[in-house]
Amino acid sequence: MNDKSFGVISTQERSYGLIALLDAHSEATIRSLWRGLELERITDSLPSIVCAQPHITLGMFSRLTSQLRSQFSQLTAYHLPFGVQYSSVGVFPTPESYTVFLAPVVTEKLLLLQRDLRLLLQSADIELHEFYREGNWQPHSSLAYGLTRAQAAKVLEFGLGLDLPIIGHVHALGLVEMIRQGPYVVSGCELERWALGTGEKLVTPGCPDPKRCLFRSLAKR
Repeated sequence: MNDKSFGVISTQERSYGLIALLDAHSEATIRSLWRGLELERITDSLPSIVCAQPHITLGMFSRLTSQLRSQFSQLTAYHLPFGVQYSSVGVFPTPESYTVFLAPVVTEKLLLLQRDLRLLLQSADIELHEFYREGNWQPHSSLAYGLTRAQAAKVLEFGLGLDLPIIGHVHALGLVEMIRQGPYVVSGCELERWALGTGEKLVTPGCPDPKRCLFRSLAKR
């Protein structure tokens, strides 16, 4: 299961991300896959993250300004909701660990949305993490991460039994703040979300486990 040890809070750092949020049905479908991996005692890497939710990350960055935050609403209003279809399973191998993910069919609408985020951050002189720069981005929704080679093989075998494609749609964008330790996200908090096509500010979900929320424990210090 999840045998990572994250040590003390002082070794952790914060970052931000803009994520594409899925409709309720496809989100529930992906959550059921996370739960299936946990029940089969393969990994609980995603259920163990406070506030984890299925999504497609459009970009990650280490700095956020009030002006940029206000511009995310305009970005969201400019793009209409669009369909998404997960048709395959993939893996990111690194020397330290593996991530197994659902890969959506890459569409023009998805590419244009991510391109406009890149341009917005460029105009604000804020750098994207290298994985989200032009030519590097692989859109995905993680099934499990921080895996050993043996765990990754089991997750991939689990993926062979999935009933693909998973079809849904992206209806909103969310701004999230994350606490990371090394390559791992150990806690996350959604700051705001906006409806595609209107830019209307939507209600963010409440924290499902306040006792484990690192953001709340830091605020008390």
